[in-house]
Amino acid sequence: MTVEEVVSRMDELLRFSVTERYGASSALFPISLVSHLTNTQKVRALPEETRRYIAFLAFAYLVQFEMGAATMKKSKKAPRNTICLWYKKDALKAAKFYASVFPDSKVTAVHKAPGDFPSGKKGQVLTVEFTVLGILCVGINGGPQFKQSEAFSFQVATDTQAQTDRYWNAIVKHGGKKSYCGWCKDQWGLSWQITPRVLTEAMAAGGPTAKRAFAAMMEMDKIDIATIKKAIRG
Repeated sequence: MTVEEVVSRMDELLRFSVTERYGASSALFPISLVSHLTNTQKVRALPEETRRYIAFLAFAYLVQFEMGAATMKKSKKAPRNTICLWYKKDALKAAKFYASVFPDSKVTAVHKAPGDFPSGKKGQVLTVEFTVLGILCVGINGGPQFKQSEAFSFQVATDTQAQTDRYWNAIVKHGGKKSYCGWCKDQWGLSWQITPRVLTEAMAAGGPTAKRAFAAMMEMDKIDIATIKKAIRG
């Protein structure tokens, strides 16, 4: 599929599914955005593979716009903020894993591609809507172009050592990797901070309490609550 075919398909979907169902005015912004991303002279001068990825990003935007429009139609109020996470191909597997580990977490919708795209084929899972501890997220199967890094992480507050151990072990022992100071990565490279409240409260207190808690934390990978409490007491 050429970039022109992808763009044509996006425009067709936008005009039919957005304009016809939600009104002409609601389609103006996404259509103009797609046009800007894919039809400018500078973009058309880029290599074919680069243009295909630009088209795919616009296509992914379309899918998210459709999801938002559907949500708005059902609830009359779309979410104001949703975290979008990029996966190579396992967005659904990741979302199911998070739902099995954390409370108030579930897969809420799965959207399949209506046409071929740079990292997949028609009918394959393109985006997945899910929640992690009540936080709205969208996973996108975007291919290997972009990778996760510590620049983004989920910080999960815990109340007990048992809870801390459960979350940490679930992530690290299922293809993940431990790091330092309560940080770890899951098998898809997404970073997590499993952080007991006693640590964050000590840091917020400032002064000698924060200094002792911080020094103890710097020696840890998984946070040990008993050691933090001992350090706080001095």
